[in-house]
Amino acid sequence: MDVDVIKYGNHSVLLAGGTANLKGLQSRLQMELKKLSNSANLSVHVAECSENAAWIGGSILAEQANFLSGCVTEDRYFEHGAKAVHRFCF
Repeated sequence: MDVDVIKYGNHSVLLAGGTANLKGLQSRLQMELKKLSNSANLSVHVAECSENAAWIGGSILAEQANFLSGCVTEDRYFEHGAKAVHRFCF
């Protein structure tokens, strides 16, 4: 993570998604980010999300015109393995 980004924000981090609810994640992330940024004002919050948020986000993503160009085909995956995602999507 680029710590310099914190300088320009409002010293607030918003966690969202299923893993945001892992026990201790919020306090651990806040502690680690405060160490990196030397900011006492940094706060970490967990977003209130619908249990269907991932499905809603996925359906919005799938409706985009360029969605298929960002997908890794089965053939490409078997040819290159998990590296195919990094090679062709990023």
